[in-house]
Amino acid sequence: MKYEEVYLKAYDSVREARASIGKYLDIRPSLRERQTDWLEGMEGAFLRFGGVPTEVLFDNPKALVEHHDAATREVRFNMRVHAFARYWGFTPRACAPYRARTKGKEERGVGYVKRNAIAGRRFENWAAFEAHLDRWTREIADQRVHGTTGVVPAERFAEEAGALRPLGGRAPFGQLRDLVRKVQADCAIDLDTNSYSVPWRLIGESVQVVVLGGRVIVRHAGEVVADHALCGGTSPTDCRARASCRRGRRCCAGTIGRYRCAFRSVASTGRIWGTGGRQLVMTAVDHEMLVAMLDRLKLTAIRDHLDTLLDEAARSQMTLREALAFLVTREIARRDERRISMAGKIAQFPFVRELDGFDFDAQPSLDQRQVRELATCRWIAHGDTVLFLGPPGTGKTHLAVALGREAIRQNHSVQFVTAATLVAMLAKAHDYGSLEKQLTTLSRPKLLIIDELGYLPFEANAAHLFFQLVSRRYER
Repeated sequence: MKYEEVYLKAYDSVREARASIGKYLDIRPSLRERQTDWLEGMEGAFLRFGGVPTEVLFDNPKALVEHHDAATREVRFNMRVHAFARYWGFTPRACAPYRARTKGKEERGVGYVKRNAIAGRRFENWAAFEAHLDRWTREIADQRVHGTTGVVPAERFAEEAGALRPLGGRAPFGQLRDLVRKVQADCAIDLDTNSYSVPWRLIGESVQVVVLGGRVIVRHAGEVVADHALCGGTSPTDCRARASCRRGRRCCAGTIGRYRCAFRSVASTGRIWGTGGRQLVMTAVDHEMLVAMLDRLKLTAIRDHLDTLLDEAARSQMTLREALAFLVTREIARRDERRISMAGKIAQFPFVRELDGFDFDAQPSLDQRQVRELATCRWIAHGDTVLFLGPPGTGKTHLAVALGREAIRQNHSVQFVTAATLVAMLAKAHDYGSLEKQLTTLSRPKLLIIDELGYLPFEANAAHLFFQLVSRRYER
């Protein structure tokens, strides 16, 4: 097993537990970041320490922390985490977002293990990797002189161990999971990226799902309607859950549950699993047809990067719905990029400028908060007018272009023109008898940016034409 594979697939999921002073480590690699993996890892650390600490600090993992407000410091842990904490008698805490003093406690230890225990090494298999980490922890990490405390972690821990609460022979926290799932149109429920079949008559209904002892038990109206073995593998064969329905009703067995497995099988064997346990063959011709259909639907972003997007979805172990949202998001991003680019050309900006590139320190009299508020473009929806007044070279055009680009991002049509060019256009249209048409054209953009207004004086006729444009846009 190469180091890169361990890092990508496992080590980003390393669980670290330690005494708060002695820096005594317990490293446990995992292939996943599910809640059960976190809880099992903490129990393993408790066993290694021989006790339970008063507090456990988390780095806000989504599997454990449902919400953490950086401003109010309000933390909402998962209900199962609260049950786990009550069972073992500790107080859960979450790192303050963007606070290095607490977050660094979690990340520095992980970085230390990455650099010293894994980097540059290869392992034959997962068991060899775990054995190496265990040996490295006992013989090296716990025996070194710690750079912060200046003492050997094993020696310091021997002094601190008495502060831990005894385990008291308590059995591991039960991995019972009681969930509610809605039966999908393919006669299946989703659980941990796998699908488990249920009777077809329950499509659209909510059912109770109990995971216990390696079994997935599905109940509806108090009655068991399906009983499956818990799928833990990553191949289509492992994920094809087959039903044992107590009512004898026919189920839609064999539904594939892992999007990752489905598309990996397409790339490698050309098969995916469909309902009823059937194999759906996807040949090279089918792939071409898929590309053609994407082209017909004008889904060019998905079409141009299909293999890359599917591989990324596979590596992330997305469900079908997550993968669909992922693909659609990429398509929307491509279309937004094209829309902004095309709208920028139509707007005829003299150059590209953004608010982030404006030097507010060079203009201390300018209220940055007010400019950021203008970037929300609410004033455009209200039909208000904004004037930038100041001497040449103070960044008025920069701000005008930047706000114009923000308006485009929010689906507002924009036109940029200098005052001299605008007056020339109106005068030419007046001479050729097409002033009404020109006024209509200039009234269409939601935002009309007129640069260098007042730089040169208007003649009487030009001022009259300019007034007609302002009046027309005001009426609209």
